[in-house]
Amino acid sequence: MKKLYILLILVLAVVIIIYANSKVQVSEQKVTSTAPAFLSQDEAVKPGVTLTMEGETYTLEQKDLNPQTNLNFDNDDLKFAIYTNEGRVSVNFNLTKTGILGKGPVSYSIPEANQESVKVDLNFFNQERESSRMNKRIIFRKGEIQIEKLTKNQLVFTFKGEGSGMTERGDLFPIEGSINMTF
Repeated sequence: MKKLYILLILVLAVVIIIYANSKVQVSEQKVTSTAPAFLSQDEAVKPGVTLTMEGETYTLEQKDLNPQTNLNFDNDDLKFAIYTNEGRVSVNFNLTKTGILGKGPVSYSIPEANQESVKVDLNFFNQERESSRMNKRIIFRKGEIQIEKLTKNQLVFTFKGEGSGMTERGDLFPIEGSINMTF
């Protein structure tokens, strides 16, 4: 009986965290900027996001991106929500206390980079994925993230590894892609 209570408390805690996280993401979207109007014609048609997972490739052009950012460079807390108005897939990328600023290109191995606390978080939301709502959120669980450029106006990185739905810990599938975003 005691084990059942502990399980119920854990399930309730996960639901509360997920609910709170969705509220934070909504509020972040309200206070941030969108793609700049100063893109050249060539830059505007370049893919801003290329993502391959579960046998499908998603391409989001730079001109269609609505990047929402919450960047606190002073506290080393950077949050990116990347999506398009018509897109089926969105990308969330968070860097917390990584010390990346001013370092130039840097690589992170996941999950090793997050051993003590979550410093590098990459996840995706696929609204057309056939699964429960929680598992439409896909977590990048294992692999390499190579950040090539990070400035106040640009983020360029690639990633290759494995992930799964939020509660699907055992069934990993390949995920790879690149982000080249101006905001």
